[in-house]
Amino acid sequence: MKILRAFLITVMVLGFQNVLAQYSKSHYIPPITTTGNGAANPLDQYLYISTPSETPVNVVIKPMGGTEIYGTASNTDPWEFYIGNGTNTNLIITSNSLDGNPYNNKGYIIESEDLTYVSARLFAGSYYQAGSVVSKGTAALGTEFRAGTFENEGNLTGGTPQNYLNFVSVLATQDNTTVDFKEFGNGVTIINNIPTEDIILNAGETYSVAITPYPTNTNAANAAGLIGTLIESDKPIAINSGSFTGSNSNYNEGGGQDLGIDQVAPASIIGNEYIFVRGLGPDEVERPLIVAHEDNTEIYVNGNLQTTINAGDYYSIPSTFYGISYSNTIYTGFGNVNDDGYPETVNGISINPELNSDDQPPTNQSNNMYVNTSKPAFAYQVIGGIRAGSQGQFGITNGVANVGLFYVPPINCKTPKSVNNIPGVSQIGDEIFGGIITIATEAGADVTINGNPIGTYGAIAEVVDANPLYETYTIEGLIGDISIESSAQVYVATFGAYEYATFGGYYSGFEFRPEIILETLNNEDNLCIPNLTLSLSSISTYDEYQWYYNDEAISGANSNSYTPSEPGYYQISGLIEGCEGSLLSNNIPVSACPEDYDNDGINDNIDIDNDNDGLLDCFESLGDKTIDLTGETGGNIDGIYNYTFGLESSDIFNSDWIGDEIGNWQTFAPPATIDNENNQQDGYISSSTTFDSEISLAISYSSFFDPVTGNPITTNTMGNQEWFSLKVPFDKTITLLDPDDQILIDSNFDGIFESGITNFSNFEIRFRVNGENLDSADATFKFYTHLTNFFELSHYNSNTENSNTAIFNVTATCVPIDSDGDGIVDARDYDSDNDGILDIVEASGNNFNPLLNIDSNGDGYDDVFGENFTPLDFDNDGILDYLDLDSDNDGIYDLHESGALVFVTDDDLDGTIDEIEVGNNGLSNSIENSIDSGVLNFVIQNSNDDSFFNYINLDSDSDGCLDVIEAGYTDSNNDGILGDNPISTDELSGLITSGTDGYTLPINDDFTINAPISIDTQPESEIIVCEDGTLQIVIESTTIDTYQWESSANGIDWNLITDNEYYSGVNDNILFINNTPLTLNNFKYRALVDRIGYGCIVYSEESTIFINPLPDLIVPTPLQECDDDYDGIVSYFDLSQKTDEV
Repeated sequence: MKILRAFLITVMVLGFQNVLAQYSKSHYIPPITTTGNGAANPLDQYLYISTPSETPVNVVIKPMGGTEIYGTASNTDPWEFYIGNGTNTNLIITSNSLDGNPYNNKGYIIESEDLTYVSARLFAGSYYQAGSVVSKGTAALGTEFRAGTFENEGNLTGGTPQNYLNFVSVLATQDNTTVDFKEFGNGVTIINNIPTEDIILNAGETYSVAITPYPTNTNAANAAGLIGTLIESDKPIAINSGSFTGSNSNYNEGGGQDLGIDQVAPASIIGNEYIFVRGLGPDEVERPLIVAHEDNTEIYVNGNLQTTINAGDYYSIPSTFYGISYSNTIYTGFGNVNDDGYPETVNGISINPELNSDDQPPTNQSNNMYVNTSKPAFAYQVIGGIRAGSQGQFGITNGVANVGLFYVPPINCKTPKSVNNIPGVSQIGDEIFGGIITIATEAGADVTINGNPIGTYGAIAEVVDANPLYETYTIEGLIGDISIESSAQVYVATFGAYEYATFGGYYSGFEFRPEIILETLNNEDNLCIPNLTLSLSSISTYDEYQWYYNDEAISGANSNSYTPSEPGYYQISGLIEGCEGSLLSNNIPVSACPEDYDNDGINDNIDIDNDNDGLLDCFESLGDKTIDLTGETGGNIDGIYNYTFGLESSDIFNSDWIGDEIGNWQTFAPPATIDNENNQQDGYISSSTTFDSEISLAISYSSFFDPVTGNPITTNTMGNQEWFSLKVPFDKTITLLDPDDQILIDSNFDGIFESGITNFSNFEIRFRVNGENLDSADATFKFYTHLTNFFELSHYNSNTENSNTAIFNVTATCVPIDSDGDGIVDARDYDSDNDGILDIVEASGNNFNPLLNIDSNGDGYDDVFGENFTPLDFDNDGILDYLDLDSDNDGIYDLHESGALVFVTDDDLDGTIDEIEVGNNGLSNSIENSIDSGVLNFVIQNSNDDSFFNYINLDSDSDGCLDVIEAGYTDSNNDGILGDNPISTDELSGLITSGTDGYTLPINDDFTINAPISIDTQPESEIIVCEDGTLQIVIESTTIDTYQWESSANGIDWNLITDNEYYSGVNDNILFINNTPLTLNNFKYRALVDRIGYGCIVYSEESTIFINPLPDLIVPTPLQECDDDYDGIVSYFDLSQKTDEV
């Protein structure tokens, strides 16, 4: 085992930026804490999710400790998700359950593929209370916060305040997060006296601290004692803060309560300039809060210094600074609300409405307040949701019971110009409120609501006197989904009142960096080049844009979208005129789609048969090879591949890389550090390997093992305080297979790691453990990359005290070979021996079937090959046919038997295509119908149309004459194989080396022509003829084209005969022997017969002739007998006397 130490220091700037916003792809909703009793009993609870996207956006709601819920949202169809009712939901914590232990089943994380708005809304206490938490998206994440609640200044001894409760709840995003709650108000007592410092939370866990002011004699300091409380953490958290329930009324009669809750943004994005737009409530509740984060913070209201406060203190700004007063000191439920002498109602009937018009704020009239501070501060607005003097369920109300609390964003010129959209602006579930929005924007800006000019709604602009660059609007009576557009920065809050319930919050006003959206061009799933375009959200309304590629400005790329053509890192800057500085998006890796060489739908990184020839890639290779990582600077694989190591670290003195002989290496990531701006920078180490030739790799989470026993000797556990980045060159990709969802992936490179991604490809993959930790022995995830010459694994550590270690293994997989030397490795070569025959054909031979294009298990291996496919070695010479240049050992090259010589040549007679030119698939361009199509422009010869192509057929034309013979070669034992036994073959090419001839051009094409010879009638075996007689030897056949008769006196030596005085028809099927001389007696005759296309020698059967000689002619002497009696009759005839003569 060897230790390689870092030799180069680089600095990576990570951490959280102050340019994110509530309009986000990721949202974090900590729980809300309540007593759960009476008026604080939670009822119906909902999540609302909306987006500007016209096309549906996939969204996943992740209840902590629960089952993920999947859905979609679009601009015209927001998602209203019903959480449930009561205290037993993920949104609610009850105060009596606070015991100092974290919760692992409270809160939500909402993730989406595009930018969304998210809010949680709920009712409580017989529907008389309502509240809303508006998510700030990734802007909610931070490490320093100040809480805000109602002030609860009324009488705290009556019945109404008995369920008053102020709380702060937090949600951790990383394991081992330390949270401290401190700087409480003097005398504050914590419910159940639970710990408030050194709270350790893991990712997804929540914690809550709560106080109650009831009854007063318990602790009056609890009334507002949580306002200004400092919440600190060492890792990013999200928090909710507020009152459930409480009151902001400052008069002493008590009465009236509501929910004042919201999500709080961290100190990193607070500002020092705020505009408050008055609600509809009375002066007693409409009092904004400014919470100082630093000592000696001066607070100016409408341009005048009002006070100076220290960190954690707050200033409750009197409502009169809005420039209008609606004071109600008596909450009687009927009669004259503002004591002006004119009663509003008598027995519930409105009286003299014109005389009482001053009792309520004018409709759609906007009143504002400008606040600036000498140092950044937190701002909360307490807002009344209903007009004083309005008719309530129990009569006239003065509005103190209809109150809400919002976190207020600071003025910032980089704030977006639109909100699109706020779903159900006036409703929670099926209940409809009076929907109201307030708008602050630049003076003179054009503002529309749902595409209509704001004047359409009767809204009147109110200039902000202390800062006339801005003006405000208040619009009432809105229902449904609301979209607001402005020609300048816009700050939008919404609130609604229902009987005595009010809810709302800010939906805009947060600066955010441009967030690049990856959009498909052709409705394919893969967001990669060439299938995608890069764009900004429709609310990203900058005046100037500039796209960058690998940190270099792209000439002419100045719109809000860009279609990349090259893989690499892309980002965009947005500039707003008159606003100092530009906003720069994340620098995101944009990858080409993983190559799918054989177009089977499985990318090459994980395809086990990249050329779809039935030969597994590892079969067409040298197999898997271990990589020795013990060298000082590198090493080699079997003397073929050379490689070198690289190492970079954030701390050269505290980082090592240890490697062993079988590809395992251990990284030591240094502790995180705090930079000059008090931001945490993760420690890191990057280890890399560079190869001199392309090679395929598999990388897995591993351990060190004992080389003898094979048992692990180093425990390796991945924790949540570390994350990793795996990279290959831009033009390559890595594919993750994580069947058990063991790691989280930052799929859109926004710093948020998502679960449920089990198959992911890019040239960079960022990942971390899913859950608390993962032992290497249990790890099943793996990374694959196909034919790369470089990889780099970076290990990041967010622990500020200790180094983190990790062990990974790299294996060279299916180490490639190039058998035919054409520059295309066999695993991607359609013709690995350049013989003109596709490997898929040669691998299957007589069992060849076309691809089914079905891959049931998705591994890249076509189902046509089955489970136990064995590549063919037809001649059993040990060289598989896809590499054998003479697959049937008949002495004829496969190339010559293929039919390819019509288009290519083999002038050097080596059995491979001469001067071959190939594309990417290793197949000669000359024999494809188009380059790299893989489709031959000829048909592989199968002369007899059986299941055996000519190159694996010893009698290709089935004419009974073996190919080796018809080609003109020697086959001494007539077995169809070149030469005689025993034979020997070349171990690479499969060619016979023991033959005396062969591997030249066949003498003709007879071996491809089906021309069998059949003799229907053979010559008679014996023919007898008389001397000088004539005879015929006859052959009857319809297949013979030529005859040549031969004769032999002894049956051994044969001679051709020609037409002469004795023979005629020597080249016909009938041989005539004329005037047969006795000398031909016992001669044998046969015919050498032939047929065009038949290459073997065929003789007819023999015919033997037997010749009878002619006899000698004897003339006897005359025989005379007498007729002695002259009666005409010989009396006696004696022939015996002439016997000898006869």
